[in-house]
Amino acid sequence: MTIQDKKNKYTICMNEIKKRVEVVESILNNKVSTPYLITTVELICIQIRKILELIALSSMVANKEEYQKVKDKIEKAWNAKDILNELKTINLNHYPQPMVLQCGNGDVNNTRTQPVQSGFLTREELFNVYSICGGLLHAQNPFAHKKQFENILKQVPSWLIKIKKLINVHVVQLVDESTMFIAIINFDYEKDVSVGVYDRQ
Repeated sequence: MTIQDKKNKYTICMNEIKKRVEVVESILNNKVSTPYLITTVELICIQIRKILELIALSSMVANKEEYQKVKDKIEKAWNAKDILNELKTINLNHYPQPMVLQCGNGDVNNTRTQPVQSGFLTREELFNVYSICGGLLHAQNPFAHKKQFENILKQVPSWLIKIKKLINVHVVQLVDESTMFIAIINFDYEKDVSVGVYDRQ
C-alpha cells in the first residue's frame, strides 16, 4: 500500500468520524431525538463506540504492513481495544497526538503545531468509554444490575469534548519513524477533513 493510499483511507476514516460527531451533537442539541431516554442513549453510544473504533482503525491504516505481520485477516479487525493493543507492540507512537495550530507572528504561511498537554481522550479513557458504550449493545437482562442511562447521558458531553480535542488537529507517527500524517478535522467548520503527509526533520 502506498503512502497516498494510506492517506486516502485515513481521510475516509476521519470524515466518517466527523459525521458521527455531528450526529451525537444533533442529539445533544435536541435537533434529533427518539421517544425514549433508553433509545436516545443507545443511539448516542453506538455512534461514540464507532467513533472510537474508527480512531483505532485509522491508526491501523497508518501502520498497515507492520500490523498485518502480527495479525491475520486485517480486513476483519474491528475491536478498538484489540487493535490499539496490537499496535502498541509494533509502534509506540500509534495513538493520535493532539495538536493546536499556531501562526508565527500572525502569518498563516508560518503555521506550526504545538502539542496539547491535557484535556484530550487518553488511551485508557478510550478503553473505558468503549467498554461503557459496549455495555449498551444488548438488551437489559432482568436479573442484572440496571443500566444507568441517565448517568451515561450526563457523561457524553465530556466524552465528546475529549474526543474532539484528541483528533481535531493531530499527528500520527508511522512505524518507519520518518513519516507522519497531520490531520485537520475542522470540527467547528463546514470544511473537508485535511490530511497531509510529512517527513520528520
